[in-house]
Amino acid sequence: VRSVACGQDHVLALTERGEVFAWGDNMSGQLGRSAKSSSSSAHAPLRVDAGAIRGLPVREIAAGTHHSMALGLSGQVLTWGSNRRGRLGLGPAFGDLEQVPLPTLVSGLPGLARHVAGGGGHSAVVLRKGLILLAGDNRKGQLGHPPEELQLSSSFVALSSNFALHVRSAALGEDYCLLLTRQGELYGLGSNDRGQLGADPMGGCAHVPRRVQMPDKDWIIWAVAAGPGHALVLASETPGTHSRRSPSPSCPWGLAAPSTPLRTLSVPCGGVALAESDDEDEPLARTSAHHGGSQPPPPQVEQQQQQYQQQ
Repeated sequence: VRSVACGQDHVLALTERGEVFAWGDNMSGQLGRSAKSSSSSAHAPLRVDAGAIRGLPVREIAAGTHHSMALGLSGQVLTWGSNRRGRLGLGPAFGDLEQVPLPTLVSGLPGLARHVAGGGGHSAVVLRKGLILLAGDNRKGQLGHPPEELQLSSSFVALSSNFALHVRSAALGEDYCLLLTRQGELYGLGSNDRGQLGADPMGGCAHVPRRVQMPDKDWIIWAVAAGPGHALVLASETPGTHSRRSPSPSCPWGLAAPSTPLRTLSVPCGGVALAESDDEDEPLARTSAHHGGSQPPPPQVEQQQQQYQQQ
């Protein structure tokens, strides 16, 4: 098994051969089984081989609360399960469907994907050029748009054009998002009612990316995990001045060795975002993602944050 992803009541597993297995609750079709067995739960792993995933090698999986996602080896994105509030991102043609039990190809993406993430009622796709796309519920601003202007989106949409975030990976909770940029900075979107965005004051929500407040040191972020209402960051202190040409520090606890494929584990109603290098096949231990208290956010984001606070 290469990686595991957990929803509220279902589990996905990805093998080294690119095969996907699923088990647990299937009331929303999140196991990707045939229509005849779409309402039956599974107490043992069953291969997901129906619909658009048949014969497609998979490189990454993600589980939302009641839906599932898969990333094909060539950058294709497939979703299935609950489609409430358009969380599968399959577009208006599927807008009236409460659930889609078979893996279905997401069409209309403006490029090939390198990362997928599932949340409570929303989903994320990160394209290979660093563009973040989100679909589903936006009542807390978790899609990066004002809730009064956009309550939901059944198609994947980009953040406002004013946000200059070059996203590396994403982790989604119940109603919020954490975005790790290629510069190593961590931002949050959506609900902060339990402090899950790591920003003061606790409460409210944000459709403008907020910089996550880390302790006042320089940090290298290795992984980010989003639970329903809390978040975790795996990081280590920067050993002095660090540049992309200097030797990378060792990953804490041997999360990934230089010659070992990435292993990921997601949590119920959320997910894990692992830092990666620009080379998609380069191991985690070679990342140069930093998060320093002295590094300012991109100018466009800083300006949007100030406008949001004035409102």
